[in-house]
Amino acid sequence: MTVNTQGLTIEQLTAKMKAMQKELDKANGIIKAKCRVTFNAEKGTIYVYHGGRFPTTLYADQWVLVLSMAETITDNKDLIEDLKKAFQDAKQNVKAVG
Repeated sequence: MTVNTQGLTIEQLTAKMKAMQKELDKANGIIKAKCRVTFNAEKGTIYVYHGGRFPTTLYADQWVLVLSMAETITDNKDLIEDLKKAFQDAKQNVKAVG
């Protein structure tokens, strides 16, 4: 996030900085509330509990691969929407069969 600081007083800059810090704290709180990470050194796995029924469990090198693709995934909104639709379609197909 870039902020134009030209022409602002110290008080205005301080107020802007406090507002930005408040936003950051709120975002961090939301992330912390939704996720919990656990490491299992014996198995070499990392678990992310995200409020679903089961945690996401991957080995460290798999997490590195997923996280290296994070920007591509989050920047591609169409991909995310397509995946959501595919999951919904799959759920409906399972219900129809069962």
